[in-house]
Amino acid sequence: MTLDVYHERLEEWEEQLKSLTLKVNEIEDYVKMEDRVTVSDVLIRLTKLEYAFDELKNKKPYKCPACDGKGYHHIYNGMLLPTIPAQFPKENCKACNGKGIVWYE
Repeated sequence: MTLDVYHERLEEWEEQLKSLTLKVNEIEDYVKMEDRVTVSDVLIRLTKLEYAFDELKNKKPYKCPACDGKGYHHIYNGMLLPTIPAQFPKENCKACNGKGIVWYE
């Protein structure tokens, strides 16, 4: 074998070593994350999700009456006006948090 072949193999091994090192680092990060997350953390998160679902399951979506479903207002001299041309800056609608939808029972 020539010296060039040895150099090529050495470079391949170095690339494989880098790849393995990255994988080991990822595994170590996952292990650290698992150590920080406890069962009570998971249960608290599930409880919050259940509560949020219970709040929304009886509500229906409607087009936001404040911004007419656009999710924003144009600003003109400190006033929020939904029908001003686009040259004026936009501000997210506070009634629907910029989503254009509000939920009512």
